[in-house]
Amino acid sequence: MGGDGNFRLVYLNNCQTGNCTFTRGTGNDNSSSNHSSLISGTRTVAAFSGSEVTWQAAVACIRDVLGPYRLTVTTTDPGLTPHHEAVIAGLPSQIGMGSGVSGVSPFSCGEIPRTITFTFGNLFPEDVLELCWTATHEIAHSFGLEHEMYCPDSMTYQPDCGFKRYTDVLADVGTAGQCLPANECQCGRSQQNAHQMMLGAVGTNPQVFGDGFESATAGKLNWREVLKTRDANRRFEGRCGTTDRPVDRSLSGWLELPR
Repeated sequence: MGGDGNFRLVYLNNCQTGNCTFTRGTGNDNSSSNHSSLISGTRTVAAFSGSEVTWQAAVACIRDVLGPYRLTVTTTDPGLTPHHEAVIAGLPSQIGMGSGVSGVSPFSCGEIPRTITFTFGNLFPEDVLELCWTATHEIAHSFGLEHEMYCPDSMTYQPDCGFKRYTDVLADVGTAGQCLPANECQCGRSQQNAHQMMLGAVGTNPQVFGDGFESATAGKLNWREVLKTRDANRRFEGRCGTTDRPVDRSLSGWLELPR
């Protein structure tokens, strides 16, 4: 089954209600107290600047990608309840990152409890797919997934791949070839299966049908219809900055792809 049998809570935070000032703590990441290992000093992230229609479509897309796994997605601040937090708002400069970074996550080759990831949604505030794919990419880093070379997968940088999700395919780790550039393959493997790794980290959602999709009667927002008008001319290309925060081993460095 994978995981410990419990559902993990994932909070999608667009900073519309505040609570987006983050501080570097002396201990581990803590989404309940807004302490992040990615922050230097104290930083405030601006609210998501996209429309409500785009936000709701992006949330529906993220729920679709995370749906097969034992993860509960919420847009309501869980407070002190343990949770992973995906901030989808602001610009990279607001937490001290370069302008070419579209998202960032701490990384330790395994799950980091209470982690905070950042998707800089104000770089592409009306691009549902870029919001969805960047957020799910960064969320998976916090569960130990690395970059990979398989085009339809959430963990690739390759463009023009169609819809991306965590695929049940054994793929090379890296962004420019197997274990390339040199700072890839930090977890002792040269290949990964993103779907199986997510299952191993958190387990299978028992409420999802065997094909990995929710029932058509579940009443989901039809966000794919929104994409027909919102993302016909999508052109944004950025990079992910994944920082290594040691938990069980000593790691250091960045994983990036230049624009």
